[in-house]
Amino acid sequence: MTPLNLPLHPLFVHGAVVFIPLAALVAMAFVLRADWRWALRWPTLLINAAGFVAPWTTRATGEQLMHATPDHKDLIEKHDQMAGLLTVASTPMMLLAFFAVWSFASTTPLASGKGAREARQPKFAAAVKWLIVILGVATLVFTVLTGHTGATAAWAA
Repeated sequence: MTPLNLPLHPLFVHGAVVFIPLAALVAMAFVLRADWRWALRWPTLLINAAGFVAPWTTRATGEQLMHATPDHKDLIEKHDQMAGLLTVASTPMMLLAFFAVWSFASTTPLASGKGAREARQPKFAAAVKWLIVILGVATLVFTVLTGHTGATAAWAA
C-alpha cells in the first residue's frame, strides 16, 4: 500500500510502537493490581484491541515494502524475524487480556458499587495472570528488539 507513492509501513509502525507496549503494560497492571481493575477494565480492553490490530497491519505493510526495497535484504529479514517473534508474544498476551477483562473480579471504591464485578472463571485466574506477565515482558523486549532492527535497516539504506 503506497498512497501518493509513500509507503504506509512507517505510519503503521508508530501505531505499533505506541499500542503494543502500552497494551502489555496496561494488561499487566490490570492483572497485578486488583484495586485498579475497576478503573482499568475499559482502557485495557480498548488499548489491547488497538494493540491486537497493530502488529498485523504493520507486518502487512512491511511485507510490501520489503519486496519493493531489495537493498540490505539481510537487515530487513532480521527485522522481519523479530517482528514475527513480537507477533507471537503479543497476540496471545492480548487475547489473554481480553479473557482477563471478561473473567477477573473487581471491586470499586464508589459508594454505589458501580463497576464491581464477580469472577467468572476464578480457577484460571492465577495461570492467566502469570501468562500475561510473562508474555507482557516478552512483548516489551521484542518491541525494543524489533524497533532496533528496523531502525538499523532503515538507516543503513
